Amino acid sequence: NNNNNNNKNGGSSSDDDDDATSARSTAQWLDPQNPKDILVAMPPSHYMDYLEEDNVYKIRIYLNEGHGGVLGANFMLGHDVLFDVENQRLGFAESDCDYHRAIHQQQQQQQQ
Repeated sequence: NNNNNNNKNGGSSSDDDDDATSARSTAQWLDPQNPKDILVAMPPSHYMDYLEEDNVYKIRIYLNEGHGGVLGANFMLGHDVLFDVENQRLGFAESDCDYHRAIHQQQQQQQQ
């Protein structure tokens, strides 16, 4: 639906805004003590690798760092990430950037 509706703040909202509100509501429902938390979708293709020689999948999430896990580049795939150091905030937005496609295209260009 591409129709925009006026919201109570005088701006416009779209289905994307409704999705964001729904995600925030879900995060608040899961953890009422932290209502400003967000949910970030991370599909298995971003943290699982297929090892052809062993015919198995290997998980690429490591939780053995000194103070917990590290969310690295594989976590950020498919998202635009804003690091607001000054205000101590981190923002995520879904992105249509396909890293694997971009690498494949780059390799094809190098072969030409």
